[in-house]
Amino acid sequence: VADNSGHGVYFNSALIRSYGWDAVPPADPVASHYGRNADGSLNGQGFELPVLTAVTGPIMAELGNPLLAAA
Repeated sequence: VADNSGHGVYFNSALIRSYGWDAVPPADPVASHYGRNADGSLNGQGFELPVLTAVTGPIMAELGNPLLAAA
C-alpha cells in the first residue's frame, strides 16, 4: 500500500521474504528510511520516495505498461 503523497509505503512479510530482505535487510537509501524492529529487521513500513521506488519498482516492472500492451 502506497500513500498517495509518495511519502510512505507499507508492505507485508511475504514481500520482505520474496525480495530476500528477511535474510539481508537493505540499507536505508539517501533521504529516506525503512521502518525497523529493534533487531534491525524490517517492520513493513517505508518512508520517502527512494524506499517507495525500491518496494514498488519490481512489482511495477512485472505488471508492465497497459498502454503499450494495448497498442
